Amino acid sequence: MESLIRYIKVIGGTPGKEGLLVGLKNGQILKIFTNNPFPILLLKQQTSVRCLDLSCSRTKIAVVDENNTCLVYNLKNKELLFQEPGANSVAWNTHNEDMLCYSGNGILNIKASNFPVHQQKLQGFVVGFSGSKIFCLHVYAMTAVEVPQSASMYQYLETKQYKEAYKVACLGVTDGDWRALAMEAMEGLNFDIAKKAFTRVRDLKYLELLQNIEERKKRGETESLAFLADIYAYQGKFQEAAKLYKKTGNEEK
Repeated sequence: MESLIRYIKVIGGTPGKEGLLVGLKNGQILKIFTNNPFPILLLKQQTSVRCLDLSCSRTKIAVVDENNTCLVYNLKNKELLFQEPGANSVAWNTHNEDMLCYSGNGILNIKASNFPVHQQKLQGFVVGFSGSKIFCLHVYAMTAVEVPQSASMYQYLETKQYKEAYKVACLGVTDGDWRALAMEAMEGLNFDIAKKAFTRVRDLKYLELLQNIEERKKRGETESLAFLADIYAYQGKFQEAAKLYKKTGNEEK
């Protein structure tokens, strides 16, 4: 090694070929396999490494440096994707490629994709993030903290990323959040996600509506505004529905 080791992370692998991530004081990040005496250089940054973790698809790496900055890189092209201050430890979500958490100064920060972080108080170092559960080491005690994923889900909904919002919802949200996702996806005409979300809350009324729309699409109907008009009518938004019925030539409804 060219420098002192500051952090080691076990990343697993097949028996006899397990891997380690190693962060050095000189800013180098190496991957080492137990069956290979030669380390592989993944990244070289200017500051010393304090903590690091690899995303579940192993395409992104998060590094906490000596300045308490969390830096996230794309390993394919070494591009710095974003950085956040106030970190002493970091962990990727093992169920979601685009979600990580980091802690520092008594605050837990959760970041999904490129959205702003959302925060809550938490003492200690994060050592793992699985689904909606964060594992934290404080002094000598390890605790598991349940973190609702509602905030991250609504961040995706605001930008109409229904598929990503559904993935986050599967990590753990309330029935009210599932219903909000279902309604937003349905009004956004993403019927597949809407159907999955309504199934979660067992809403037979709207599942029946979606089944009706699916059958009409199979018969060759393609007018999205007509589908949206029926959705508004089901929701009791009769003025909006009437405008769309008139626009699509369905005044008789």
